[in-house]
Amino acid sequence: GTMSGRIINNTIGTPNGTFNSAQAQTGSSSFGNGIGVFLEKGAGTGSLTGRVLIENNTIADVDAEGIRLRSNNTDSSGLGIARLEVQLNNNVIRDLGPRGTGGIEAQ
Repeated sequence: GTMSGRIINNTIGTPNGTFNSAQAQTGSSSFGNGIGVFLEKGAGTGSLTGRVLIENNTIADVDAEGIRLRSNNTDSSGLGIARLEVQLNNNVIRDLGPRGTGGIEAQ
């Protein structure tokens, strides 16, 4: 199967040049990502494809990754395929907290 989506023109946090720990703990459970896209395929043959456009977002005051992308195939037989296709355009990631490991993580 195929799924698609768009994440466009969002402001997450308060982009003001400094990390705000109080802001980071609001709505992100004190170690959340700014934007997370996860594709999880269960057991069985066939393929699962996700297509996502992430564009014109400003992400600040998160204490993890600004954008986290993950595709996972839990089928141990190796017969299925899980593919995540992401297009990133004009996103700003700033003011990450001390536990932030990077602007974008893909797994």
